[in-house]
Amino acid sequence: MLWSPPANAHQALRSTLMRWVGLEHLYKSSEDVKSAAEYVRELEQGSLIEVEGYRWSSALWRDSSDVTLPSSMLDETTAALAYDRPVRVVKLDRRAAPLIKGGFVGYDEAKDFSWLFAPNSDWITASLAAQRGDSHVASD
Repeated sequence: MLWSPPANAHQALRSTLMRWVGLEHLYKSSEDVKSAAEYVRELEQGSLIEVEGYRWSSALWRDSSDVTLPSSMLDETTAALAYDRPVRVVKLDRRAAPLIKGGFVGYDEAKDFSWLFAPNSDWITASLAAQRGDSHVASD
C-alpha cells in the first residue's frame, strides 16, 4: 500500500535529504551545517554524503530518476487488472495531514512556516520599536 507515492526514487531521496538538512539546522551550530544545495552539489560532483546514517553515492543520486513505480500502480483500471482485485488510487494534496502519526506528507521542498511565526515576530518588532520610541510602528 502506498499513500501519495513519489513519481520516482529521486523525489523520495530529495524529500529525505530536505528533512535531514532541516533537522541538522535544528541540532547543529550554523558553522557546522550545509544547505541542501551544497549536499546536492557534492553528490553531483561525485562525493559520498551521509544522510540519516546511510552513505549516498553520486551514482545513487544520478540513477534514482530512472527508478519509477510500475505503470500498473499509476491508474486504477490497470492496477485492478494486474492484481485481479479492486484498486483505489488516491493522490493526496500537498497540504493533507499525515496518515500516520509522525509521518510526512508529500515530497516537496522546504515548507513556509512564516504564518506560524508572523504574529510573534510582529509583536517583538512592535515592542522593540516602542522601547526605541519609534512612533511609526504600531503595537498591539
